[in-house]
Amino acid sequence: MHRNVMGVRTTLVFWIVPVLMMAALVASPDARATSRTTAASPASADVSAAGEFLAPVELDGGAFLVAPAAPGQRPKVSRSAAAAKIWANPAVEGAQAGSLGYGLVSIALRVRGVARVERLFAWVGFARHTATYGCPNETAPLAKMPQLPSDGYIAVVIGAGDGAPALTYTARTSVCETVHPASLANASEEISIPWSPVGGATSAVLQVVATVPPCGTVAGIASGGSATSMTITIGATVPDVLSHCGPARVVPETVDLGPVGNPPGAPPPLVSPTTRIVHGALGPAHLTVTP
Repeated sequence: MHRNVMGVRTTLVFWIVPVLMMAALVASPDARATSRTTAASPASADVSAAGEFLAPVELDGGAFLVAPAAPGQRPKVSRSAAAAKIWANPAVEGAQAGSLGYGLVSIALRVRGVARVERLFAWVGFARHTATYGCPNETAPLAKMPQLPSDGYIAVVIGAGDGAPALTYTARTSVCETVHPASLANASEEISIPWSPVGGATSAVLQVVATVPPCGTVAGIASGGSATSMTITIGATVPDVLSHCGPARVVPETVDLGPVGNPPGAPPPLVSPTTRIVHGALGPAHLTVTP
């Protein structure tokens, strides 16, 4: 009996000592530090040639997080199709385009009417507004603002399976001594839509009818060129994911072409009966700028 007890004690020692050593290693701060993966900012994102985020990327201290996709996980939405929507998003207009890739997206912010996102397999494009803001109402020197980790950043998310959900995340940003909280909204894109002239062009205007897509709204009209040739583009803003939309609509629009009223001493009318009117290219706009 005495030998059996000693045998049990010896066996317990051989099992307990390694377990205690492993527990001490796990509890060690150094061990935890070496095993932790730190998320990068979009400026230092690591993206493969195929478009996969190879390491985590975050905004606002992890409130918006992109983790690498599971091994073998591949998007059904092409990179070019996702990029066209992402860089046509009105929120990135005038911003510098950054990294674009796919991964698993999690967003802590919750907004009514916007899909909750937790490890969503999606394409993500990052852009950043870097313009200096004028603050005309400030008469004294601006107070020192807190350093925000993702100041000026915007992330556009497009579901990699079928394009849904599609979201726009705007990071916390400071403008004129005011910190604007992060925001989350359903994503949209700006596209050039078809139009047709109604009658001929006068020296100042051209009457047209434009076809607005379902759920779309006219965003603006651009015209430019010379007395020889004038290009007209009509833009519309359309949700990336359509829901409960009616049919397309045909709406009348007036396109300004030249000096209004042509007062004495003004340049001659830009458009004449011989001016060639050109339709702008159709499809998604590209609203970001190259760094």
